Amino acid sequence: MTNKVNVVPGKDGLKVRTENGARHIRPKGESVSLTSYYRRRIAAGDLKQVKDLPEETHEPDTPVVAEEVTLGSLLKALDYSDQAQATEDGKPSLTYLSDILNRRVTRKEVDAALKEMEA
Repeated sequence: MTNKVNVVPGKDGLKVRTENGARHIRPKGESVSLTSYYRRRIAAGDLKQVKDLPEETHEPDTPVVAEEVTLGSLLKALDYSDQAQATEDGKPSLTYLSDILNRRVTRKEVDAALKEMEA
């Protein structure tokens, strides 16, 4: 069982993607499952764990809809300066991509997707 924790961006204006990469953590924070992804973001200072969150700012009737995350959309949004997202030689991190997509991603698959994006 995964613990739930409340997190907020580490600095005002900092945008931190959710674990699935579909959107950013809300500026006023949100409750997340404490997975290895969020542990890394907290350790890096990108997120801060807080005891309480402010009241919801969106209307309760307004659904929060996340777009589908694909390997291509994730590669387009990749931050190559983030050591968690890219290797030292500038290639997308297979571990990061696999964590976000919740499946094993291969270098061959990533190379094919990048080639397709260039076309």
